[in-house]
Amino acid sequence: MKILSILFILITLATQYSSAQPAFQQKFGTSEDYNRLWYLNIQYIQAWVHSDTGIYDRLLWAEDFVHQSGANGYLYPKKEIMKIFGHPRFDQIRWFYTDSTRIQFINEEVAMVFSRPPYLGKGDSVESFSQYNDVYVKRNGEWICVSANITNIVPPNTPLPALSKLPPRTQFLSVHKGWEWEGEEILQLHKLVRFAMENTDYKKASRFLDEDFVLLAANGTLHSKSSLIKQFKKQGRVSLPSGQLINQSVRCVAKDVVMVHGAMIFELKDESLRGIQFNDIFVRREAGWRLVSSNNTPIKN
Repeated sequence: MKILSILFILITLATQYSSAQPAFQQKFGTSEDYNRLWYLNIQYIQAWVHSDTGIYDRLLWAEDFVHQSGANGYLYPKKEIMKIFGHPRFDQIRWFYTDSTRIQFINEEVAMVFSRPPYLGKGDSVESFSQYNDVYVKRNGEWICVSANITNIVPPNTPLPALSKLPPRTQFLSVHKGWEWEGEEILQLHKLVRFAMENTDYKKASRFLDEDFVLLAANGTLHSKSSLIKQFKKQGRVSLPSGQLINQSVRCVAKDVVMVHGAMIFELKDESLRGIQFNDIFVRREAGWRLVSSNNTPIKN
């Protein structure tokens, strides 16, 4: 169990955010951008409840949109997830709404929207919760979603299911060209960051993480850079089972912002396999590329 708690990144921590819309106080963006993103986030949930794929297609999803599923950890491009989101579900839901929402700008053209929506279906006796980080990019003057990363919130010490099927490789649509020469540099940096985080090496991790870094852990909790480094110091260096990196891909979603998608497969001592699908977001600062967000979801089947 100790190994599992390390693999899925400190499941005892949790970050809470106010459900009320806070005043605009950020290094990037404008209050107008902030209000627009707040509105789009509400529309996102409502469109899912009403199976309104037209709203997604016209208002919310970019052509290069990718959905990281909380149900199974797989990645779905726009054309594939549109079929799933179009299934009728309104009569099956008692409530599902945005809550504990926070908007964080990465730069003037990219922002992350965090929310923790409660869900209760008809026939359910207990609410369930998920945590998501949706990434929006400002293109042609309008905000559009390029990535939705969802992870179910599970109680501490809850065993996660064994991996029974490797995730398929997703073919990404890229709308930005001319940055590819930096792709190898970013992949090398990504390897160093992942190794530092998985081995709780706070000194190396601190060098690679942006000051605005947010981790969405595989149990659905959120962690800031300061809280993560503090926990790493407390935990000390650890020894993890060997992991296999598969399906790694890099795509550029905006100027100076790239996403690294992939999966880590761990073989545990009991010979069971655990898988994590990740979407890590890098931003170019004056000091170079930094990891600004890591989104992790268990692969369940």
